Amino acid sequence: MKASADFYGKKPGFRRDPEVFPTGVGFLTYPVPFVLIQAPPGVDLDSIPRLITTPAVWFKTADSQVVHDAILRRMEPR
Repeated sequence: MKASADFYGKKPGFRRDPEVFPTGVGFLTYPVPFVLIQAPPGVDLDSIPRLITTPAVWFKTADSQVVHDAILRRMEPR
């Protein structure tokens, strides 16, 4: 959970929700909330078939190319 939360906070630069969730992490995204949750005890995530393997993120912006370029710059190795 921590590694995933750190990734989304640092690479694409999502702002963390100040609300504390006991088994998850929220990010301040609009209009679609983005949350990471811990799998319940006993759930083997590797045994669940995946239809979608990547998250869907909606960026509301007047210029999507600017957002795209900014994300790519942040994801470059430093």
